[in-house]
Amino acid sequence: ARASAPDQPPEPLSPFLGALTYDDYRNIYFRPAAARWADGQAPFQLQPFHPGWLFPEPVQLFELTGNSVQPLTFSTDDFEYRTAVADKLPDTPTLPGVAGLKINTPFNTADKFDELITFLGASYFRALGSGNSYGLSARGLAVDTWQAGPEEFPRFSAFWVQRPQPGDAAITVYAAMDSASLTGAYRFVITPGADTVMDVEVQLYFRNGVDHLGVVPLTSMFYFA
Repeated sequence: ARASAPDQPPEPLSPFLGALTYDDYRNIYFRPAAARWADGQAPFQLQPFHPGWLFPEPVQLFELTGNSVQPLTFSTDDFEYRTAVADKLPDTPTLPGVAGLKINTPFNTADKFDELITFLGASYFRALGSGNSYGLSARGLAVDTWQAGPEEFPRFSAFWVQRPQPGDAAITVYAAMDSASLTGAYRFVITPGADTVMDVEVQLYFRNGVDHLGVVPLTSMFYFA
């Protein structure tokens, strides 16, 4: 049904969010106490990324518990705004969505929840094994990256995260993808460890023809000479 209709990007951000600069954004910090499932029982915790700056399209988050679906909403109360950005805060605290999400788990030491995986920006995501530093990033899909062009950047427009239960060794994340040319449904089963493993399933539905597809392309920056 989504693929049979044109893509409808989210509404533009509010003036406050739409005007955030690099310096503003780097002075916004999520409050760890506001993480979802931070009650000490679940083996995973979820934190959002603040919308604005390079992330003008809000992403919707949902929690799955059995057959129940609940929206995960956040407000400016969940973030700390330092320096001048604090003076720009609007009276309305509710955020229209998030830029992306981060999932933490205690897989380096038992007493500290460390970053496991992030989904942030278009369809970019990247994960860590225990004791690792970030290297390559992946994308959910690449469209017309070469030859035909211009490149199209599909985005993860919404995520549904399975609420973790005590003793769970993996966490499951579902995602909806949208772009001018296609829609997609993704399922990620993420198992942390010395080698973090992600099992990914995807189904794509096309709005129109695409000349070239890259499935889970990898990208990175590196020093040269």
